[in-house]
Amino acid sequence: MSNSPAPSVPAQPFDIDVSIVLPTYNERDNICDLIDEISQKLEPTELAYEVLVMDDSSPDGTATAVRDRYNLSADAAGGPISPKGVVRLHVRTHDRGLAKSIRDGLERAHGRTLVVMDTDFNHDPAMIPQMVDLLRYYDLI
Repeated sequence: MSNSPAPSVPAQPFDIDVSIVLPTYNERDNICDLIDEISQKLEPTELAYEVLVMDDSSPDGTATAVRDRYNLSADAAGGPISPKGVVRLHVRTHDRGLAKSIRDGLERAHGRTLVVMDTDFNHDPAMIPQMVDLLRYYDLI
């Protein structure tokens, strides 16, 4: 038996409360504003979150816009956007399409709660904390 302290345990994927999956194709003009709005709405809450941008190799530079805005290197999959949030970028080069992007995002998500949103602001980011709260009473929202 050793008297040395136990090694620290890294944060587990289930430490994420909410994963927001954003499938994108040619959303350069919307995506960063949406990510910022999601972060702004979730920061006042107690929720730890990740935003997964699932880009289908957009020719308009969607992935580049995300990398530039959130200081992600070309080989980095993700980085912090706030004290409680992280953005993760996945550029999909094959098996593309909306349904497949959503499925891929859900499979990569680490959150206890999964949210899928359109990237054209059809879904209000302010609803995310309310929906998560309602899941205490319902199985699906």
